Amino acid sequence: MSLDGFLRFLQSLISMTNSEDHSSLAYAKSILQGVYDMAVISKKADAMTLNIMGEACYRFEVLIDHQASFAGIPGNYHHNEAARQMLLHTLHSSC
Repeated sequence: MSLDGFLRFLQSLISMTNSEDHSSLAYAKSILQGVYDMAVISKKADAMTLNIMGEACYRFEVLIDHQASFAGIPGNYHHNEAARQMLLHTLHSSC
């Protein structure tokens, strides 16, 4: 999985998660953990991407607390790209 592919996936997952619904949050965390586990097992992601995936798993609830900053808006390319860059900088501050 490429870094860009993961950030797009993560943004979609954040956008779909209902922060007020505990089951929605649990499903999202489970999905994220599953994707991370698959990336590790398959060895289909580079070290930086795996590191960012691990951080996303660890900090998912914090990301959801700031959902408005990271969620995508259908059709708004510039906003979505900027939100993905914010996600990247949040999860990997040395970028």
